[in-house]
Amino acid sequence: MNDESCVCDIIFSGSLGREDAILSQRTLSRCLNETILTVEADGGLRQYAQTNVSVDGRTVNYRCNNCIRALRKGGKGPVAKIKTTDGEIVGDGQPKHADGCAVIEKRVALVRAVDRECRREVRLGRKAPQAAHIDGFEKILTLERGLRGNALTELYPSWMRVRRSLYAHRMVARAGSSDGCRQSMHSGRNSFSDSTEMDESTISDDAVISKLEQTSPSHILVDVE
Repeated sequence: MNDESCVCDIIFSGSLGREDAILSQRTLSRCLNETILTVEADGGLRQYAQTNVSVDGRTVNYRCNNCIRALRKGGKGPVAKIKTTDGEIVGDGQPKHADGCAVIEKRVALVRAVDRECRREVRLGRKAPQAAHIDGFEKILTLERGLRGNALTELYPSWMRVRRSLYAHRMVARAGSSDGCRQSMHSGRNSFSDSTEMDESTISDDAVISKLEQTSPSHILVDVE
């Protein structure tokens, strides 16, 4: 793959502490599926949500949901789309985006990737909520030492901010729906939740808890920023 269509998907590799250690092939969506394609562009990053996968699994289509949000706010222009075949970008790796669709700061994407990985660990029952949050903070500190002039700790959410949502993820695991979550998070095929992920704003903790209380275990899906 050439430099102009370099795929730099953000996912943290726990044993490595360099900035490039988290540049891998996939990153997690808000629904904690590995369905986000990240491409370097214009001094920052562009992220594309998977919309569908071919029957043979070789071709994957992505679109920029930031473009859709920009259009909803009155912007003009196209919704940027990218296609990959066998993991390689086919065609234009730097498509035109809608007016008002800004690039994502790398440090913001790094912190988001670590935070989502922590949430997934709790969702899968692998870690307790506070332990996952502490581990995430330690990863952020490790990353920050390898960066120059890019403060990450100030962006990492505090325990009080995410406490309730992490416990909500643990409720999902304990409710017996984790098998369904695992299938969703590892399959990454034609994920309806990811392809319609229009709103990146933070979902309130109270809304998450309310949703859990009103939803049967077999249909629980917590998606918080």
